[in-house]
Amino acid sequence: MGNVNLNKVNLIGNLTADPQMITLPNGTRMTRFNVALNRRYKTRDGNTKDSVTFVRVVTYGTNAENCKTYLTKGRKVYISGRLENNSWVDKETKQRRSILQIVGENVQFLGAPPR
Repeated sequence: MGNVNLNKVNLIGNLTADPQMITLPNGTRMTRFNVALNRRYKTRDGNTKDSVTFVRVVTYGTNAENCKTYLTKGRKVYISGRLENNSWVDKETKQRRSILQIVGENVQFLGAPPR
């Protein structure tokens, strides 16, 4: 099928903290937040076990502004986007760091906001 690539992610989870918004040097707004993805499964011996995966999400522009306005810690959210590797040099340790994150291209707020 030739040289075909696909970079698409869909997930539903809960925010672990309120989103943080910054303005990039070019004037674009960017919002960062983490989402907890819960999974419940049965072990071989029949016991129920829970596991949680934490994922960083970034959004830009109008998406970023809406996420900052309407999302809060605990809110359930559906995100459709793509994977992106972000790398930088740590200012304190001078070590190269990187993180695999989701760029949220479509964000839908699910359920009522937590109280």
